[in-house]
Amino acid sequence: MAVTMSSSSECNDANVKDKTSKKEDEFPLMNQNGVPLWSPLSHLPSLCESAQFSVRQYKTQQRFKSALRIDLTSEYDIDPNPLGEGAYGAVFLAHNRKTGQDMAMKKISKFYTDDDTFLREIDALLHIQKSGGHPNICGLQKAYSEVRDFVLVLDLVTGGEMFDHLIEGGAYSEADAARLVREVASALSFIHGIGIVHVDLKPENLMLSSKSRDDAVIKLVDFGCSEVISPERDEDALTAGTIAYSPPEALIYSNGVPRKTIKPSFDMWSMGIILYVMLTGFHPFDMDGMASDDELRQRIITEPNLPISQTHLISHLSPSAIDLLQKLLNPDPNKRLSAYEMLQHPWVKGETARDSKMSGSNERLSKFRVFRSALAAKVFGDFINWSSDDDGNNECSAKGSDLFERAFKTFDTKKRGYISTSDLSRLAKDKEAGEDAEPSSLSLSGFADLLSESLNNKYFPKDHVIYNEGDLGDHMYFINSGTVEVETRDGFQIKLGKGAVFGEGALLSKDKKRSAAVKCVTPVHVIEVDRRFFNKYLSNPDSSELAHSLREKVNARALSRAGDKLVREGSSETVEYKKGDILFDEGGRGKCLYMLDEGKIDLSTGGNSVQVLSPGELCGLQSVLLKRPITFTATCISDKCRLRSMCETDFNKLLKSSRSMKESLENMCLRRVFKKAVVKKMNKSFPSASELREVFDAVDLDHSGTLDMNEIKEVLNFLDTKLTKRQTKDILRSLDLDGSGEIDFEEFKNIFGKQ
Repeated sequence: MAVTMSSSSECNDANVKDKTSKKEDEFPLMNQNGVPLWSPLSHLPSLCESAQFSVRQYKTQQRFKSALRIDLTSEYDIDPNPLGEGAYGAVFLAHNRKTGQDMAMKKISKFYTDDDTFLREIDALLHIQKSGGHPNICGLQKAYSEVRDFVLVLDLVTGGEMFDHLIEGGAYSEADAARLVREVASALSFIHGIGIVHVDLKPENLMLSSKSRDDAVIKLVDFGCSEVISPERDEDALTAGTIAYSPPEALIYSNGVPRKTIKPSFDMWSMGIILYVMLTGFHPFDMDGMASDDELRQRIITEPNLPISQTHLISHLSPSAIDLLQKLLNPDPNKRLSAYEMLQHPWVKGETARDSKMSGSNERLSKFRVFRSALAAKVFGDFINWSSDDDGNNECSAKGSDLFERAFKTFDTKKRGYISTSDLSRLAKDKEAGEDAEPSSLSLSGFADLLSESLNNKYFPKDHVIYNEGDLGDHMYFINSGTVEVETRDGFQIKLGKGAVFGEGALLSKDKKRSAAVKCVTPVHVIEVDRRFFNKYLSNPDSSELAHSLREKVNARALSRAGDKLVREGSSETVEYKKGDILFDEGGRGKCLYMLDEGKIDLSTGGNSVQVLSPGELCGLQSVLLKRPITFTATCISDKCRLRSMCETDFNKLLKSSRSMKESLENMCLRRVFKKAVVKKMNKSFPSASELREVFDAVDLDHSGTLDMNEIKEVLNFLDTKLTKRQTKDILRSLDLDGSGEIDFEEFKNIFGKQ
């Protein structure tokens, strides 16, 4: 069903601008087939023509004060032929050499950067970027400053506008709409939580990541009318969005200006209008698409209470969909559904949405259920492997992908927009079931629904405490969007962002207790896995590497917290060395330990390297902690090495205050002792990750594929024949990730392959 609607927009003043009459130079991002390749700064109306350096230009440059100044060609392959050109800049296709990702690179002359629309957009994009970004927002990845231009590296979105998809394909089924609406609601919950109101939400500003409805993901764009709510911002700002999607309170004027300030409820009314259009193909206040802006404004103001449940246009909708529409289109902004509340609605969660346009969908989905358990285990493993313990600076974050979308694409290798049963047949335990299954297709919505029992979407508002230190834990989480802060009672803090995993420690520990508290810094979308499915996935014989990886992740976190405590609470002195300087020699008695802040330190024995330390790592610990002679010679191998030293007395005081810190540091020391023994045995430096199999096989004397107590003892004899059975057992324990009493190659690789 075709859609026709009025789409005027008011941004920053009371004069109406028609944003649907797209001039050629306003929307320059078109490929040769006429498909829009959107960039958030594709149209910049009313740019200042003065050559004088204005206050606004100064403010813009201040916003870009952290912009990088590099040769762009060193990081990107830039197509010299612009994707599009406007009056104030050009957009180029840029290929990131490191990530392999295609981006939109927008160059904006500094001469033209005092326009209010530009400033609003940049303000919002930088605010979103600072808060970690969101997979359903077309975001700013990096900003650069050249002599004459600001250069913005933006997500490249090639699927076109939702508006065009509506025109071409007609109204959506409830099931398809529910997923897309959930993505929009997640994006809105995120921006509202960090203090941004979009103000101009409409189908034209909802882009799709691909042309296919089956795998298209929403990307929210165009923040040129947005409000960043802050103490510095004028609360009575005059910005307003498109009349057809504006709520009644924004259209009531007094002396030519809006009577109400911009609030998140503004966007939620717009969302209600969009949902109505998606499900019916009509605008609720402009059924024939012929109303003028004045007529639309008058109708919305005087007749805001739509008789939603009584119109024949929505008779085909489920009661749950109608309930959602009524709550979004409530004329009272204080009673209107919030984005977070919308995410909890059963229709948005997919529990009550009808598949009326998808005849036979249940039958098709049932053909994939034979793969569900294996598929969930595979996706769970991928989430673990993609995860990182930093603030979101990982591969998944860099790609800006929704986790389910990324997992879906690992199966849709032919980029058809769907997955067939043959794509999943390799996962089936019953090979005949996989091979004989009648061919069928699974969309991204169906893919997510199939996995929803074990990989459950959860949404938390800003400042929500997910759990406290000491709580019993029965769930772990993958961050799909947003940022959380992890904090322990002894003062350790770290922020985790998109793609990171947390909460698995309680599922692996015997006491099942949380080792830290986790609080939402922004609104957060996580994928939750409970203990039952966690144990099921790790008990699979094919999941041993995954289990070892998780346990080593927990160990690494404990060590990181121990190092952090040393830095925060210890009394340290900064020392510097230059290349070739020796910090300490093997065999002596050390009275200090060192935390490396800058440079590289080589730990060696007999001229062979055991381990090269990077910033954040400790050395000199074995002697102070284990009360033994210094185990290594430590040499600065970079131009400069800067370290913090701590005397033995201060260190011992800290140890008494934290048993867990002592255990983590002892574990690290024992592993280094084992590495030194291996180096002694092989009489060469400890190998790189690609050569670990040679080391393992040399220690595996009986060629059983595992290292037992006797084999560990044998290699340790090259280091010290006087080691007690207890000491040997402690070293075995430090390497035995699954507590089996033996070490297989996967455990060995997980420990030493990442150092």
